[in-house]
Amino acid sequence: MWFSCSFIAALVVLYYFKNIVGNTLAHFEPYGNEWIILKSIYFGLLGQSLIKAHQAFKLKSKFRLLFLAISLFLILLNPRLPYDTAELTPADKAIGAVGYLLSRVFVYKPQDTELSNSDNPAMLPNSVLRGETKIGELMIKSGRGRLRRIFYQGVQNSIEVKSGMISPTQPGLFFAADDFWPGYCWPSKNGISKCTFLEGTINFNNLSEAMAWLIENEKFSSFTFIQGGFFLRANRNLDSLDVQLYRLEIAGIPLEEKEVRQEVKSGEHDIFDC
Repeated sequence: MWFSCSFIAALVVLYYFKNIVGNTLAHFEPYGNEWIILKSIYFGLLGQSLIKAHQAFKLKSKFRLLFLAISLFLILLNPRLPYDTAELTPADKAIGAVGYLLSRVFVYKPQDTELSNSDNPAMLPNSVLRGETKIGELMIKSGRGRLRRIFYQGVQNSIEVKSGMISPTQPGLFFAADDFWPGYCWPSKNGISKCTFLEGTINFNNLSEAMAWLIENEKFSSFTFIQGGFFLRANRNLDSLDVQLYRLEIAGIPLEEKEVRQEVKSGEHDIFDC
């Protein structure tokens, strides 16, 4: 009974208030949807063990020290400094390991399904883009539709992008491993087993609008220009590879690197990694 009560209470709190508990009880972001269920089981076991320990001491049971030791062990699995989002607790690391093992059973299988007319992709079908980002060389190959093959550090992995919004007013394509269960899309290679991906074409009326967009997006940081108006950036966040690919156009014509460089004062800003 107490396990069920603790489990359900934790499940409700973690599901509806995960952004809050991500900064208080435990670190949420590195994990997919399996985190909520497994973390709720943890709190269910903790609640059950605390009640058992209380009852054992109240009845002076010979097992009271055992139940107390179990409770302390579970508590010590989850220590974490307040607001320290870099350090993962032993419980969270265990949850991540279990989630990854589940992903090897329920394997993510991307398909090259057709794009809709409103998807607004940046890449043409069956095309290749290659860029030298701040984390190294990255190559992306598009399929006929939603399939994207990503080559990084000698490893090829694939995703199936979905229709979505890349800005409040701009349609595009996206992928996030955390959107499906159990939250890991790739077999772990070089420590990477997850991916987030944004892609879209953005059309501006003039160069000033394009420059304003670039300034707003990371203050000219982390972009790699690729011929044809493509702006690529990639980062690594723990076990996740985060990729953004935009094709910038002015009145339907791809923005060229020289146009941007002419607008940037020498030594003041540089949007390009390389």
